[in-house]
Amino acid sequence: MSVCSKLSAESSIASGIRRIEAVTGFGTYARLEDDENLLDELSHLLRAPRPELVRTITRMMDEQRQQESELESLKRKAANSQVGNLAGAPKDVKGVPVVARKVAGVDASMLRELAENTGTKIGSGVVVLGLASEGKAALVASVSADLQNRLHAGKIVKKSPK
Repeated sequence: MSVCSKLSAESSIASGIRRIEAVTGFGTYARLEDDENLLDELSHLLRAPRPELVRTITRMMDEQRQQESELESLKRKAANSQVGNLAGAPKDVKGVPVVARKVAGVDASMLRELAENTGTKIGSGVVVLGLASEGKAALVASVSADLQNRLHAGKIVKKSPK
């Protein structure tokens, strides 16, 4: 009688020592049946023949990456479309133009870019933008180059009302 076995895992447990796990006997047939069922289910779910599963999944992942990239680009354009509105009427605080606003429709990573673009639009001044999302807050301050010897963006953020 021959013994069937199927390797199920392999890992390192110490330097130069490997752990090999396998199923044997009827466990091998059960594992094979589970794998076959999984492949059939994936084939049905993806509407692709089994030999095409890897190609189909690769194509779907490429499409997802492309859509995520397009979405990021659209979010960035939407955020930058707010620059004109934000820079429209800065307040004068001790002779310094200041834009301080809560913004919506952007994520924390785009908040900094939006603050920098708004600062570029107003020229000389301070921009402080805030964002509330998913129970968290983000605050970004930007100080124009000509005011950096008098004002520090980090100190502005620390002194902001909480």
